[in-house]
Amino acid sequence: MVEDIQDEYDRQEKPAEWLKKLGHHDYLVSARADPAMLNEKLGLKLPGHGSYDTLSGFLLEYAREIPAPGTTIEVEGIKFTIQRATPQVIQEVQIRW
Repeated sequence: MVEDIQDEYDRQEKPAEWLKKLGHHDYLVSARADPAMLNEKLGLKLPGHGSYDTLSGFLLEYAREIPAPGTTIEVEGIKFTIQRATPQVIQEVQIRW
């Protein structure tokens, strides 16, 4: 029997899985979300420069390491609080502005 083996990076997430509204200007977001898409969907103005294509990569540009859950990084008035992470990867982030 042959099965396809998929890890968390191979699966395509549906919008309901990567974005959850918690309140006014308060969202829970998959760290795999595309920053340009977040700009479009949430009306944010995240900087578009850098060598990243995910929210996790964007945050690593500022933190320089994988932040522990509970850590807040503020960029241009937007607060990113790490909700879930392992020592290897940021998984989920709360965005407030």
